[in-house]
Amino acid sequence: MKVHPTDNLVRTLSRVDDASLAGFADRPGARRLMDDITAGPVPERRSRRRLPRLTLRIAAVGAVAAVTTAAVSLVMTDDEGRPRPAVPGIGSVAEAAVVLDHASAAAKSRPYTAPGPQQWLYTKFKMTAPAHPSGIATGGPYTTKSWELWRRVDGKNQYAAYENGKLGKSPATREAPLAARFDPLPTDPDALLRKIGGGNDLAFHTLGTILAESLHPPATEAAIFQAIKLIPHVTATAGVVDADGRPAVSLGLTDPAGWLRSEILLDPKTYRYLGERSITVQDHRVDGKVTVKRGTLQFIQVREAVGVVGEPGERP
Repeated sequence: MKVHPTDNLVRTLSRVDDASLAGFADRPGARRLMDDITAGPVPERRSRRRLPRLTLRIAAVGAVAAVTTAAVSLVMTDDEGRPRPAVPGIGSVAEAAVVLDHASAAAKSRPYTAPGPQQWLYTKFKMTAPAHPSGIATGGPYTTKSWELWRRVDGKNQYAAYENGKLGKSPATREAPLAARFDPLPTDPDALLRKIGGGNDLAFHTLGTILAESLHPPATEAAIFQAIKLIPHVTATAGVVDADGRPAVSLGLTDPAGWLRSEILLDPKTYRYLGERSITVQDHRVDGKVTVKRGTLQFIQVREAVGVVGEPGERP
């Protein structure tokens, strides 16, 4: 039986459950699974490895996306090509609270037009991650992948993306990406945290995904920022640069083991979502064999475009 090119997306989405998103900090080998998924249909008996949240998201959309892959020299290097410490210092919880209050106020003041039921949400992402099969970066090489995705906004969970130069559209499915599973989102921050559930780490990653994958009404986006503010130990770092060279301020949470920091990157002027990254904040020994140095970038993702369009293939 011929497999529709978008069937992989539907199958993969059905496996991206909330339990799979926990424990982001200690999930080596995720890159290998991402390559397996994007290469073809997902086997029915695939083992449930613990994976980074962003790898799962890439796998879900990458199954039908036009993915361009190339080894790259990351911009965060010194003159001799060695990784430059990307986290000179981590700010305080109080500083993060100020950033999140500003972000919430900016969201409330942003113009917003609700999309029509027949329109599509367009997103374009790019991610740089380790090229090594283990998925753990020790300083390079890195691989960059980019993709575009169209998603219907009327709740029918239909998607479209380019694959091998052709635009493919998935059949409607009951499965939804993480960002759409909690619709409608509460505008009360406490209620929002209760709805998404999970511990601090999972809540932080889920809210980052919700910011990344959708455009939200002002009150809803403001509530997302205020919900992040309620998560303990979230701190801010200024003077960050994303993978496209744009200045950013990061909101980050360090894993319980204390060596890996996951960050949401915001524009320092508009407080719009720019992307996410994961970076080593202290030297860490992996499996007793390799030491990952402080400041080593594990991955960085940028959202290059987002908007509402009339049909798949259109770009805002």
